[in-house]
Amino acid sequence: RGRRYRQYLSKETLDGLKGLGREKNVTLFMVLLAAFKGMLSKICGQNDIVIGTPIANRRMFEVEQLIGFFVNTLVLRTDCSNNPTFEELIKRVEKTTLEAYEHQDIPFEQLVDHLSMPRDLSRHPLFQVMFVLQDTRNANLSLNKLDVNYIESETIQSRFDITLNIAETANGLYIKYEYAADLFDEEYIKKLSNY
Repeated sequence: RGRRYRQYLSKETLDGLKGLGREKNVTLFMVLLAAFKGMLSKICGQNDIVIGTPIANRRMFEVEQLIGFFVNTLVLRTDCSNNPTFEELIKRVEKTTLEAYEHQDIPFEQLVDHLSMPRDLSRHPLFQVMFVLQDTRNANLSLNKLDVNYIESETIQSRFDITLNIAETANGLYIKYEYAADLFDEEYIKKLSNY
């Protein structure tokens, strides 16, 4: 059983986050992921933060123009020990992310099999939190005289304990938490989102 909680951040906040990324020579994804991992580390009292993230997995020229589902899942593990500054955490996230990009062609299922993880069907292997950043500024799709729009399903299933979906829009950041209703209530997620 899942639930959703939505939040919006202004264009000014988005511009500030992008400015920080330029200053530190990292992407918006890395800045947001560092903030999320830092928050999870503080709230959970854990130093080893493991999060999954989808990647398009279209590095081969042969598949760039194909229609189909080529998404793979990367596992991003960050050491948050020794109370790092936010700048230090950004650098740790950058290193982890760049290393993961180098191995993005390895299918997630193959990684799980290789690690011989004990399987428990009640939870996802390797991580329980997913982080997704999408650039939706040019997401309008028009096919001949047919306009295509995204419609969000009313049925909510939470595949992970928490999934943080962030969409970059022309007006700022649209943030959507999808969470397991058996683990969290809306008040807790609100508190988390304002941490």
